[in-house]
Amino acid sequence: MVEGFDSGHITAPRKDGGENTINSFFISVKNGSTPLKYKLEDYDVIYVDFGIGTTYIQNNAELLKKAIRWVNQHKVGTEKNIVLGQSMGGLVARYALKDMEDKGENHDTKLFISHDSPYLGANTPLGVQYMLRNMSKTFLKSPIVAGINYVVSPVIFGVPVSEVFTVADTPASRQMLINYVDKNYNIDNSVHNAWQATLKAKGYPQKTRNVAISNGSECGTDQNIQDLVTMHATSKGWFIDPVGILLGGLQIDLGQIILSALPGRSRYHYDFVVRPMTKLNENKELYNGKIVYRKDILWFIKAQNTLLSGSNYQPRGILSIDKYGGGKFKFPKIALPKFIKGDFNTNYFSFVPTPSALDYKKGNKILTEEDYQKSFSPVDDINDTPFANFVAERVVNSEEFDHENKNNNFHINFSDRNGQFIINQLSEDPVLQDKKLTASYLCGSKIKIGGEDIQCENKNAVYTTGFAPYIYWSVNKGSNLIDITSPTNQPQISFTPKPRVSGLVELQARLYGDNESNTIKKRIWIGNPRITIVDEPDNTNYVTYNVESLDREASLEDQGLTSENVIWKRMDTGAMRYGYDYFTIFPNYNSKGFRVEVEATNKCGKDFEATHIHPTKKRCNDFYMITKVRGNDYTVSRRIIDDPHCPIDRNPFPYMRGSNINRTNAVDTDYNYYIIVTNSLGNIIINKRGKDFSLSSVPMGSYFVKIVKDGKIIASQTLIKK
Repeated sequence: MVEGFDSGHITAPRKDGGENTINSFFISVKNGSTPLKYKLEDYDVIYVDFGIGTTYIQNNAELLKKAIRWVNQHKVGTEKNIVLGQSMGGLVARYALKDMEDKGENHDTKLFISHDSPYLGANTPLGVQYMLRNMSKTFLKSPIVAGINYVVSPVIFGVPVSEVFTVADTPASRQMLINYVDKNYNIDNSVHNAWQATLKAKGYPQKTRNVAISNGSECGTDQNIQDLVTMHATSKGWFIDPVGILLGGLQIDLGQIILSALPGRSRYHYDFVVRPMTKLNENKELYNGKIVYRKDILWFIKAQNTLLSGSNYQPRGILSIDKYGGGKFKFPKIALPKFIKGDFNTNYFSFVPTPSALDYKKGNKILTEEDYQKSFSPVDDINDTPFANFVAERVVNSEEFDHENKNNNFHINFSDRNGQFIINQLSEDPVLQDKKLTASYLCGSKIKIGGEDIQCENKNAVYTTGFAPYIYWSVNKGSNLIDITSPTNQPQISFTPKPRVSGLVELQARLYGDNESNTIKKRIWIGNPRITIVDEPDNTNYVTYNVESLDREASLEDQGLTSENVIWKRMDTGAMRYGYDYFTIFPNYNSKGFRVEVEATNKCGKDFEATHIHPTKKRCNDFYMITKVRGNDYTVSRRIIDDPHCPIDRNPFPYMRGSNINRTNAVDTDYNYYIIVTNSLGNIIINKRGKDFSLSSVPMGSYFVKIVKDGKIIASQTLIKK
């Protein structure tokens, strides 16, 4: 058993064996796979624990070779060795075994099991590296700090602070890191690229059966990604603050030393956030950190000093590896000094992506996002890996509550599935060894329900899903609306809508196989649309009415409606408008109003509703309008009326003020509007802040405009570009 990357000689020098030990290995087996725990009782387990777990991988491969020689010299009988390499230990084992073969040395090993090893590299998020780099540069601003760092710091914190923050700079870390941030915050992958070339040239051992385990999802499911590190805290200082003096000394900050020595109440304010990359070239802030020392000198004079400050943004051209499926990991708070780690909150990220653990494409291709997010099956993908067999984590049923993202397991954890995989590999039965533990045919991308979203009466409807040994169809909602006309245990199901009915049907397919299952659902609207008209509250002589779905479980889009096939007709004038809403302005709140009729049409037919539109009976206030300036250019106009009877304001623009408008307030100087314009498909085409917008650059058609101010919709309108 070959351990992985272990920085314990840096982060926990007083802990025998470092962070990973033979005891932690057996605890991991016990917690993850009880059958494997009992199986290992039949074996002598030799645990190779590196003295310096961060040195070059080739160096630790030499240590492993010595361990193999020692085992071969002392073991009794002819039983061949089995080597299990976890994480970096898989790289060490691969290199050592192949190097022994290259040099004609007998390693007497029959099976090499690789457990979540980063053959194509490991991922430490750039945001985390930016944070550590910012901290390390703060602590090492001057060579004079070295004495304090290596003498005072170990006494107080148990370890030199600078070394904790620079673990990513160690040789093995740089060999494995897919993206490495150097001391100037630049991406420098030269060491990693050189190692990948060396490893590819070395190849795999040829006298062993080589198999692999990935702790990533077999479905390529992304991580349940959140902010990776957050810390927003205030810690108490002292009357005269020795820690502040120490920090001032660490940074050679005379102002901090003097400020800390003065009497008064002191506080440290910590604000850190590390964000994951989730989209290519998003240019978002990945790291922002600050430590501010504040003090009330003599309890009434306020002073402060910024001890640390940093901010870094996402570089271009780098894939969002943080979110991809793979063995997950989070920033190890245990590696931090006690004065820092207490208030840190951390979350998981992809540490060893699934393609890396399986050496997908064998290093012959630069992987794309599609490669990282695909499903992985030993049935379909074995020829794209160098392994005789492999296993990834099982599919998680879509109905399971997956707040821990069980699709992706913790890095180098054991599970029922990979535990059984190891047991199969330990068998002498070739059938068991070659057994494929996979249910990737149950992945969400392969079991989608195919068929139309809208069905009309008296038409036979057919829906299909993916393959599985066992399939069961059911109707969760709307079973009274349809008659099923086929078996419910086949890859397809058919039904006929009943006559003269409308409503939502939710169709469900549950697929089973290989001790796993998954569920997929589809919403289907039956028949004509069903709508209702509602008015928006809190309006005055400016009123808005909206069309909404009468079926509260279905949206207008579920019913096959768009803003283009909803027509409002004013009954007294015959004027017609298209869209989901209708607005108007009345002369005053005593106006009688008028009647409108709404016609909504989908592929099956029409629905009609009518209502009486009238002003709200309350004192008028300001209101907002979307008005045309010229051509396809529009502006947001704010009308402010102070007359208690709200007489009509006939001026279309706020700067054309009439006698009934308060002239002081009539011109709108507050442009804190958010303008959102969507097309008939619901896609946002304009999303901006200000008061002016234009449809000149968009195709002809209908567009729905919303104006938002202070979190509320203050105006909305459907515009037609002809």
